[in-house]
Amino acid sequence: MDLRVICRLASPQSQFRKSNMVKGPVREETIRALATPESFARGRSYFDDGAVSDFIRRGDRLTAEVEGSEFAPYEVSIRLHDGGVAEARCNCPYDWSGYCKHIVAVLLKFIDETTHVIERKSIAELLHGLDQAQLIELLEKRAESDPELAAWIDAELATTVEALSPRDQKAGWRRTAADPEPVRKHARNLLAKRQRHERYWDGYRASGDMAELQRLVEKAVPFLEVGDGSNALRILESITDEFVVDGWSIRLAPTTSCTSSSPIWAASWRRRR
Repeated sequence: MDLRVICRLASPQSQFRKSNMVKGPVREETIRALATPESFARGRSYFDDGAVSDFIRRGDRLTAEVEGSEFAPYEVSIRLHDGGVAEARCNCPYDWSGYCKHIVAVLLKFIDETTHVIERKSIAELLHGLDQAQLIELLEKRAESDPELAAWIDAELATTVEALSPRDQKAGWRRTAADPEPVRKHARNLLAKRQRHERYWDGYRASGDMAELQRLVEKAVPFLEVGDGSNALRILESITDEFVVDGWSIRLAPTTSCTSSSPIWAASWRRRR
């Protein structure tokens, strides 16, 4: 297993994040600028061939499926902001420069005047008005068919930054140590997914749910922002613990190349207590 996968995930320049803020209306020239010429050409071909389906808009979120080389279609999610593109993600293994061809195809369909967009209420609108008991019941129903939901909730709660009052900060009180086990379990679930590839790291090309793993790595950032390097490091180390392939395990230390190439890792080591 190559340590570079974690270094790249922890880097803000990581292509897995696929985050490029584009202000103003989306036009074809805008889409061209967000992708390589090859990706744009292939995305155009996918769009022309009618590969984009299930085009739905929920508030500022666009979702669609794109038929590709795999049996199951790829899932694309795009977040809009002020008429432009704030962020776009695809669950394909593309990890090179710019947006992948599937995102390009969805954006081209979005700007096409003949496209019929299915409008749905946003998640916030759907949940608005539900009381605590109803929300709990809804989550429990979903958890019955999605065993990973509980692990995700555990990881979300375990990585919540504990607020300290100015008085406590002045007194030098420490924040409660983050529990790494929920993060480790969630990372294990993500790495275990093999819908498209038998190995998570195949020929130095990433596969699996890299966008979700990227979000998990970024859970360390809020701790760094409040100067809590110890908890940031606990989160990152619990993720790397799960990167075990063919008997090779990853151990990170201050001298690894990851700390020099990744601002998140470097800051975690500097601010640990």
